[in-house]
Amino acid sequence: MREKDLDALLCLYAQLDPSNAGTDPEQARLAWRQAAASNLVTYLIAEEDGTVVASCFYAVIPNLTNGCRPMAFVENVVTDETFRGRGIASALLRETVARARAAGCYKVFLQSSAKRTQAHRVYAAAGFDGDAKRAFDLRLPGTAAS
Repeated sequence: MREKDLDALLCLYAQLDPSNAGTDPEQARLAWRQAAASNLVTYLIAEEDGTVVASCFYAVIPNLTNGCRPMAFVENVVTDETFRGRGIASALLRETVARARAAGCYKVFLQSSAKRTQAHRVYAAAGFDGDAKRAFDLRLPGTAAS
């Protein structure tokens, strides 16, 4: 992803969760630049005819267990509602897993809202095991709920 794609990404995030619709573009730009500068976070996008139609991001997290191999965390997997069902998210997940493997990660994990059962089928088809671990979510004051 390039910084010029940020506005399109914010539109996708509003589809992912309507509470994202009010994201301040300048604040998002600063956050994106910080993530990009870290070299630990990567935003992937899928385009059709120059239009951003899907995205996810992953972070490679250094780790002191499992032979000090890093892990990858995937978040915000979203496909524009008019492009869903075409395997685009699955392709993004395959690319993410390939990149995590190349980075030497020992695992790739993601979280998803318990309500997004259609997305869970996509994740399971991509090889993610929804029963292997249990995620716990603690929302801090001042953050949006989803």
